[in-house]
Amino acid sequence: MPRPAPPRPQPGDPVGLGRRRFLGSAVVGLIALGASGCDAGDAPAPQGAVTPTAPPVDADTDLVQETGQRIADTAALVSAAGAAAPALRARARRLDALHRTHLEALKWEGTAHSPDPVRRQQAAATLRRAEQRLQRHLVDASLAAGSGGLAQLFAAMAAGVAQHEGAVPVSTAAVTTGRAGGAGSAGALQDALAAEHAAIFVYGALGARTSASASPASYGLLTEAYRTHQARRDALLEMVRAAGATPRPAEPGYQLGALQSSTQIERRARQLESASQATYTYLVANTTGDQRRFAITALLDSAVRARAFGAPATSLPGIADT
Repeated sequence: MPRPAPPRPQPGDPVGLGRRRFLGSAVVGLIALGASGCDAGDAPAPQGAVTPTAPPVDADTDLVQETGQRIADTAALVSAAGAAAPALRARARRLDALHRTHLEALKWEGTAHSPDPVRRQQAAATLRRAEQRLQRHLVDASLAAGSGGLAQLFAAMAAGVAQHEGAVPVSTAAVTTGRAGGAGSAGALQDALAAEHAAIFVYGALGARTSASASPASYGLLTEAYRTHQARRDALLEMVRAAGATPRPAEPGYQLGALQSSTQIERRARQLESASQATYTYLVANTTGDQRRFAITALLDSAVRARAFGAPATSLPGIADT
């Protein structure tokens, strides 16, 4: 019986990249696409020739620069909030480390704007609002990115912030309308559907082995996860049909592993959500528009849900550090 493993890009796929491989290609390549033109020299132009102009700056290059500035400015404001309120310093240090990792991933070089002074009484609210604004920007940047790999990176950054500060709401209106999803999106949707079939099966088994009376908190988390994955499966069924494909059916069964204790059950739930993060970063990279929005929402949810099951926070959920 197949394991409920996340779909992975095949060797040579242009998206679904590990962090270092991504840094070595996508971002560096994007930044190199700045406006430039050919030197025509001093020779006179032929009769009727149009004077050449430099091509426009690549939109993704602008997006990288803008997002890097947002991250740097947020980091500066968070540090100021931590300095103003001693109780926030440990939290501010963790967020500062996260933002530095994200700036490194973008290879951004610049200077943060100096934040306004933060009053001690307002420090906690200031920090929270700053992180929420940044997370919304990262979601919007992922949606706007022309490069699937860059969209994937921005979405993973948003998920990293969500693991620390909670996920902001993302509108998922009309995600099943079948709007353009990009080349190859039908296959990526099918892969995500297969992963959800597996997650539903395994979560059902985890819930069946957990007592609602003896472990109400764990049972509640497992039940909520089961229902969430069911809803995602149903949405994916509609999206696959809208793409003109026949939805992939569930397998007769999936391997569960040892589930004899609450520790093993929680570990299996963490594995499911880790697999879900990989599934949806891959879907982000292989879709556009509403389908990408759906994938980002699922990624944020899985990143936060993994934390609820005891997983440690990571800087780029869903992207392997290889």
